[in-house]
Amino acid sequence: MNSANYRDDESGKSAKETAPGAEVPTCSQQDEFVGFVMHRKEYCFYQTYADAGIFKEEMNEHARDVKWALLVRADDGRVVQFFVPGERQKIGLVDTEPKSAEVAPAGLNTQQQALREMAIRHFKSNKAKTFISEQVEYINAKRQIGEGIRFLFDHQGRPPEHVSIEEILSERKNIEAQIKWLEAIVTELYNNLAQLKEFEAGAAELLDGESE
Repeated sequence: MNSANYRDDESGKSAKETAPGAEVPTCSQQDEFVGFVMHRKEYCFYQTYADAGIFKEEMNEHARDVKWALLVRADDGRVVQFFVPGERQKIGLVDTEPKSAEVAPAGLNTQQQALREMAIRHFKSNKAKTFISEQVEYINAKRQIGEGIRFLFDHQGRPPEHVSIEEILSERKNIEAQIKWLEAIVTELYNNLAQLKEFEAGAAELLDGESE
């Protein structure tokens, strides 16, 4: 960390101030990132970093001297973090386009890694729940269909060798008759229940009159 970049020299300029036509900084193998910092005195300088966490720590340390800062990758120039002092800092822009969830991308700090793992677990659990619910609905539908046509098979679950259309129609009429019989019983029970409610209401009124 070079604190001299955040202090003005005699000319009021930084030693690494960028200017029009300036060359892009060359990074070593250890430095994977380049940070461009805009000073509050309206000049910009760059700084190389080996880790995104170091950039964040340095920006927090010199927040009063920094107007904004941008961290990009040295190889392809993609933005990794954007720092603005005085605002709640985001976890950061994820610098990755992973082709597989099993391979952890480089350049993630602790918070990003935890968020990535949580998102992967949440996605996988939702995917598993959706698959299981679809399978359960499919199994229930098949079971209901099987229950509905069970009467067409023998006790061993085998279909009869010869089933005439007359037998099928007869079985259908038999089931319809049973349904109508059950509906008649339900109607009769509803009528009895209505009469009982009337008797209950009359008895309650009589008891209320005697108590008065």
